[in-house]
Amino acid sequence: LGLGGIPLQQPGEIAPTTPATAPPALPPPTDEEREKELRVFGLQVFGRSTTQFQPVTSGPVPPSYVVGPGDELVLALTGDVEFTYRLPVTRDGYVLIPQIGQVWVNGMTLERLRERMYTHLSKAYSGIADGPKATAFFDVSLGRLRTNQVFVTGEVAQPGSFLVSPVASVLNALYLAGGPTAYGSFRDVRLVRGGETAYRIDLYDYLLRGDDLASIRLEPGDVIFVPVHGAHVSVRGEVVREAIYELRPDETLAHLVQHAGGVTAPAHLRLKLSQLLGIFLHVVIDVHAYV
Repeated sequence: LGLGGIPLQQPGEIAPTTPATAPPALPPPTDEEREKELRVFGLQVFGRSTTQFQPVTSGPVPPSYVVGPGDELVLALTGDVEFTYRLPVTRDGYVLIPQIGQVWVNGMTLERLRERMYTHLSKAYSGIADGPKATAFFDVSLGRLRTNQVFVTGEVAQPGSFLVSPVASVLNALYLAGGPTAYGSFRDVRLVRGGETAYRIDLYDYLLRGDDLASIRLEPGDVIFVPVHGAHVSVRGEVVREAIYELRPDETLAHLVQHAGGVTAPAHLRLKLSQLLGIFLHVVIDVHAYV
């Protein structure tokens, strides 16, 4: 049985979010890039049209998903009783279940939510029990998912506020904002939550090692701030990827060679380090001493 024959939405369906408009074309080179005849590493990833940063909107929601206001739960009872209820989560974090009343669900993972539902349903339906004595069964899943408003600011192509799905990651929001500019940091993206920096994110983890940063989920009101880049170092010559790289203070020349993909032939690696106040230092390094 259902509620008035209203068709259920597919599990995991997500409410409309900010559409992923085509990102701006790769911006013109900066003075630094023109002088070095290189582009900042990672810039091209966000400067082209792609679906790789779109959150997956189909299939099951992971058990770690945290329920909140705006979500809709689907509660199905089978066995001795046959009912299907669609239960929107109120602003106060409750769902209203017929014959049971209000149940607090805000902030719970799906796994914890099922435990809470068992506690309440077993009191109202004697058939819901552990073991072979059970004659009624239930399942709770997500119907329609809420949207979260987040803000992306700092050195990004299109700063502003965006509506994202609750399974979106920092990468999804950055793509909506066009990604960091040539002046922005790829190594120290900050996720500010409740006025404090909750995470400091190194986009090289994604660009060089394939970590999609999916473990960091966005919450309503989160701010993603991209500061001005740190030390820039340009690499050219017998390396896999000639580009301008950003180095952290704790990184060495060996890290720089790794960022550039390593050398393409036994040779010396010629580096040009861009330092403050426009001072340039030319260094010739024996690669095999560092790699």
